[in-house]
Order: sequence, then C-alpha cells, then structure tokens
Amino acid sequence: MIDMTFIGEDGADYWYDLGFVDSQHALRCLADSQWKELTAAWPTQSLEWQDRLAYILGADSATREVDLLVDIYALGPRDTVLRAAETLRTLPVERVRDAALRRLAGRPEASDAVGVCVSVNSLLELLAAENRRS
Repeated sequence: MIDMTFIGEDGADYWYDLGFVDSQHALRCLADSQWKELTAAWPTQSLEWQDRLAYILGADSATREVDLLVDIYALGPRDTVLRAAETLRTLPVERVRDAALRRLAGRPEASDAVGVCVSVNSLLELLAAENRRS
C-alpha cells in the first residue's frame, strides 16, 4: 500500500528548494503496485499535494511519469493542470508525443493529429481540445 506522505507537507519555501528531492527519490522507488495506487488516488489529494506531484514528475522522463503528467494535464484542476503543463514543457517532445498517443488510443483522428505535432505546446493544445470534446 502506498503512503501518500511521500510528498512532504513541509512549508512551500523549504519543499520547493530542497524537500522535493526526497519526494522525487521516493517516487522513483515506488513498486508497480504502488504506482497503480498512485495513478488512481492522486485526484483525491489536496490541490497542494497534486501541484507538488506534477512538479516532481518527469525529471528522468520515465514513461510512467510522463503518462501520469499527461493524465494530470487532461484531468486535473486548473492550477494543477498549469503545473503539469510547465513540467511537460521541460520534457523532450517525443516523450510527450508518445504519452499523448497512449492517452488518445482508440481515437484515430486524434492519434493522427498527435503525429504531426512538432512541439510540446502544440501537443498540449491538442490534448486540451480533446478534453473539451469528451
């Protein structure tokens, strides 16, 4: 079972300066079963917790982290969506494109559109448009 306190509750100044490193390490050590719990439970956490999660994801461009960032971008509350977008913009476009394709699997027209996106910003615009349609 996952312990959601791996994202520290320290004050913002400390956490964003130093504390996030411990949270990133804990995130990378999650077993597959814990990761599955995380992907199901993140929407139930506080907005601050979700924001911190979006901040620490993707540093090593691991597939499961990029996939979760795209899910947060697609499904999260506005403030968390903005943090996810900021983090996604730091990643290689190929990694974000692959995650977008997995997210939009089963929607051929959307998948075709993903293939022609040349920047993370264009992928984010496409994902946002797809979310408005669903």
